[in-house]
Amino acid sequence: MKNRIILVVFFVVFINQYFSQLPNYVPTNGLIGWWPLNNNLLDYSGNTNNGSNSQTVTGTTDRFNNPNKAYYFNGSSSYVTIPHDGYSTFTLSMWYFMDQNLYPQYPLITSNPLSYEIFFTGTAGLQFGSTGGGGYGNIPLTPWGVWTHLVCIYTQNDNKVRIYKNSNLIVTHNINEINTAPGNHILGKLNSSFLTGKLDDIGLWNRALTQNEINNLYNSTLDINEHKIDSISVFPNPFNGKIQINTNSLLNSKFSIVNNIGLEVFQGIITNESLELDLNFLSKGTYFIQFENLNKPIEILNY
Repeated sequence: MKNRIILVVFFVVFINQYFSQLPNYVPTNGLIGWWPLNNNLLDYSGNTNNGSNSQTVTGTTDRFNNPNKAYYFNGSSSYVTIPHDGYSTFTLSMWYFMDQNLYPQYPLITSNPLSYEIFFTGTAGLQFGSTGGGGYGNIPLTPWGVWTHLVCIYTQNDNKVRIYKNSNLIVTHNINEINTAPGNHILGKLNSSFLTGKLDDIGLWNRALTQNEINNLYNSTLDINEHKIDSISVFPNPFNGKIQINTNSLLNSKFSIVNNIGLEVFQGIITNESLELDLNFLSKGTYFIQFENLNKPIEILNY
């Protein structure tokens, strides 16, 4: 059966509307990736560090009780892999919601190749470990079943880690040097231990965020910036194995098509104002066309 592809909601689509970009509270200076986990593993920073290898994570409600705007990790097999190009000084930001204390260890994030890991234990609170030793633990744990904002900053010039909970600095500690080579982050898994709970709005920067920037992340709401893009048309519909993208504003821009767990299935460059793609190889399902100069991908459906 020939593939048919449509832009969700529209039949012949002329996109001349407002697309959501990064929320206005997310700092863009030094941003490596922003993963809102809105029922997909896409990196909304525009750097295409899309997640992959999603194992049995499921969409769930976020801190505003919006459905499918966070991911739930089941404690036995759920994890997500996110790529990165390497960094030294960094800031990691995330929201977490921990289920009741049933297991001895709750991993939040691990770097691979291993240079640091952040996890909870049922008795000792939050632990920040580094492979060279000198990690820090026993950071007071928020009561179970409460959305909590966590920021971890490591500065290479003084080898200090700073931990913020709900925008408040709760510890500064010396650790051994961390130098994270290009690789992956693993969310929700550390060795044989798995997270039981929710994660949302993961952010990573290659610098130390300021207190004001941390405050803005913690006090974030659903308000977002919007920007208008020039007309893009995707047609025909129904689709008989080939699709055409027309645009007068994205010439020489790179683009990729990813599936609903963030795996890239196609990539290319807009070489002219009318580009024809052969997508007969796609399976049924939801996909996203992601352009390097647009912060939010275009959702498409192959059926």
